[in-house]
Amino acid sequence: MKVFGGIFIFIFILLIISSVCMLDATFAALVDFLFMAYNMYCWLCVLSQYQIILEMQSPNIEMLIEE
Repeated sequence: MKVFGGIFIFIFILLIISSVCMLDATFAALVDFLFMAYNMYCWLCVLSQYQIILEMQSPNIEMLIEE
């Protein structure tokens, strides 16, 4: 089992070294992941506000302006 752990660590180190060679692609992937995370955060904010508004709605007609 130690051999497989060593192989995985070796492959991981090779990936880090190869990502230094392709720094522009690594940066582009990082920007894509950050944008995706921000997009998911915005979707969750909209969903939570929708749930709050859905809970506040009532089927009764209410007069907002009283004379």
